Amino acid sequence: MRKALWTVAAAALGLAALAALVVWAPGILLNSRSAAWALRVLARRQHPSWRDLVVEVRSADLRNKAFHVRVEDFCFAPERGPVRGCFERLELRGHARLGAGGLRLTELSVARATGGRLRVERARRAAGKSAWKGLPAPLRGAKLGAVEIELVQLVVASPGKTARARGRLSKRSGLGEPLILEASLETSSARYRGRLRAVSDVLDGREPSYAE
Repeated sequence: MRKALWTVAAAALGLAALAALVVWAPGILLNSRSAAWALRVLARRQHPSWRDLVVEVRSADLRNKAFHVRVEDFCFAPERGPVRGCFERLELRGHARLGAGGLRLTELSVARATGGRLRVERARRAAGKSAWKGLPAPLRGAKLGAVEIELVQLVVASPGKTARARGRLSKRSGLGEPLILEASLETSSARYRGRLRAVSDVLDGREPSYAE
């Protein structure tokens, strides 16, 4: 009986220490080494690869955490899934808040993905149904800072046809700054080039609407 009580007490102390690390020193558990392990083991079916991976997490206070993620030459090729490709550089920087419902993103100050080369395999979809389902709840309502997403090559293959595109999505840091999309599209029968401006914030969970 005494041995069982000691076991329970040791387990409780271990869980308390783990919780304290998550709250006060998350960087000890969430770092470049643990992130690399998670990608290799938990995301192995996506077949990820990269040249350099940096993950930094620090605790601003009891609830607020700051994070910085940077990956060089990142590629993925899922066993099942419509999208595969590579990016020369990925970078995310921001803040999240720990609450009763878990971790929620409060600010994404930098979102950068450059040198992207993607291939998308599209299946037929029933007419009239929107593909947009909104962002996951932990991402909604966050402040959005500087954005730079560059695709130097995008191939979209669907039954009977293939389209090729390239483009850049950008946003300057600052309240009220719009998202700007500059893109070109080439199909077997036509070529298009355009510039669009997002007039609603997708981080609010709404379907994005655009204006010229």
